[in-house]
Amino acid sequence: MSVSPSNPSVPPLLAVNKLACERGGRELFHDLRFSLPAGAVLTVGGANGAGKTSLLRILAGLALPAYGHVLFRQQSIARNASEYRSVLSYLGHQPGTRRDETPLNHVQNRLSLGMLPAVISVQDALKTVGLARYADRPCGELSVGQNRRAALAWLVARQSPLWILDEPLSGLDVAGQSLVAELIAAQVGRGGAAVLTTHQPLDLPAAVPQQRLTIGEPA
Repeated sequence: MSVSPSNPSVPPLLAVNKLACERGGRELFHDLRFSLPAGAVLTVGGANGAGKTSLLRILAGLALPAYGHVLFRQQSIARNASEYRSVLSYLGHQPGTRRDETPLNHVQNRLSLGMLPAVISVQDALKTVGLARYADRPCGELSVGQNRRAALAWLVARQSPLWILDEPLSGLDVAGQSLVAELIAAQVGRGGAAVLTTHQPLDLPAAVPQQRLTIGEPA
């Protein structure tokens, strides 16, 4: 496994030390180390089954590593779970919308689970992702890409310091993929950070600091 070097003069927002993951009695990765400063993006790559989603779930505090530590602002996320959840936004491979809820309901419901208020109004967030016209239409009547945009609207409204995104380009057309790149660039521009996996190229501006991590490589 490999990771591009970080700037040692910048305190990391997120850091991983000697992390290992096992699933079903099989080791997916071990001795994983990296640090991600605020204002940067980390893209995680690797073959199918290498453990990319498992890593993101560990980083989000949704799964435990076999051993090793995840630190946010130099504090263990295991020891500061409540505080960590308040500053983290995690989007899994599926958008998480329900057929009987509208995009407006979806964002409102997700925001109600958080510990911090929305920074951007839900209506403005839906407008940003191009769903203002569909705010009150059931998600079951919307396309896969529109459901993904509804999930992205939650990120826009919340604007938490750290985003963890599993295949955020999935189900999106070219315009939707460009939107994701714009949202991530804006997240970095305001001093936030993002960790993501993607099988498709993410066309971020050259000015966005990027790191790349590949897991599952031979030792």
